[in-house]
Amino acid sequence: MTALAPDRLPASPAVRVEGGLLSADLLGKIRSGDPELPGSAPADYGLGRGVRTEDAASRKWNALRAAYTSLQEELKELDGKVDPLQTTRVWLLTLLEELGYGRLAARRGGIKLPGRDPYQVSHDWQDHVPIHLLGWTTPLDRLSANSSRAPQPMMQELLNASPDHLWGVLSNGRVLRLLHDSTALVCSAYVEFDLEAIFGGGDFSDFLLMYALLHASRLELVPKPEKRRRGRLPPRTRTKARRRRARKTPGPRRPTRPCSPRRTAVWSGGATSPSRPASAPATCCATRSPRPCPSSVRAFSRTTRTSPMRSPWVAAARSTTSTTNCCASPTS
Repeated sequence: MTALAPDRLPASPAVRVEGGLLSADLLGKIRSGDPELPGSAPADYGLGRGVRTEDAASRKWNALRAAYTSLQEELKELDGKVDPLQTTRVWLLTLLEELGYGRLAARRGGIKLPGRDPYQVSHDWQDHVPIHLLGWTTPLDRLSANSSRAPQPMMQELLNASPDHLWGVLSNGRVLRLLHDSTALVCSAYVEFDLEAIFGGGDFSDFLLMYALLHASRLELVPKPEKRRRGRLPPRTRTKARRRRARKTPGPRRPTRPCSPRRTAVWSGGATSPSRPASAPATCCATRSPRPCPSSVRAFSRTTRTSPMRSPWVAAARSTTSTTNCCASPTS
């Protein structure tokens, strides 16, 4: 066994870390459900709104405790006379189903890599997570009577050699290991859960840690967000961007001009308009108030006076004054 550094000590007697894969500090945050830990929200586990991770794990816990009790009863009936492989696999498939992997199908022919013998794994999940389920009495770290390679070295070699497989699961019903590619680390890298101690001893806190680490959402492939390339936009997009900037940025100022007598009479009710007496004060054609004309010609346009989107122009026009009132009614 590889000696672990002081900051890589196991989180509990039922959880063992090999090869420094995860630190004790990280396992502690996962166990406590640290909200600042990325990917630890209930929605990341596929849970509905208002459902806590602890509540979901509690429901799985009750179902798996019953399945483990049934397994122990069947093992006592067999009493070592029959290979408990099928009985153990039923228990492990139930465990993985409760963790979100669904009903796993058996892998025929193993996993084949160029220039290597096929890796005889029993199952896989979504073609990128090899899962090898063994019998209750099969050791993980040494050869058994029916295999040419020990399960643990075989699985670790598969992960190190295959670029398409990063994580793997190995179990004989007694313990369950979550393996990781260790090309850049040491010979073996995994987290081991003692299923006998967890389910036999009724340790829910260790099961909660296993649920958080082994849930199917932890191993599923998530597409990386596409990075937007910096550069010129397509022509159509550039045109839309220019229009948006034009609506936000004021245009250039144009030379001012006085109101024409005709515009004064028609728009503002000047002296020639029958709707206003000749003695009434003249009003500005843009603001309809007895103030001097604004300096910008945009304030005189019909769009400025009628469109609410141009109200900043009207406000700017009202704040601009001149020394004479060019909208005064013409003298006779």
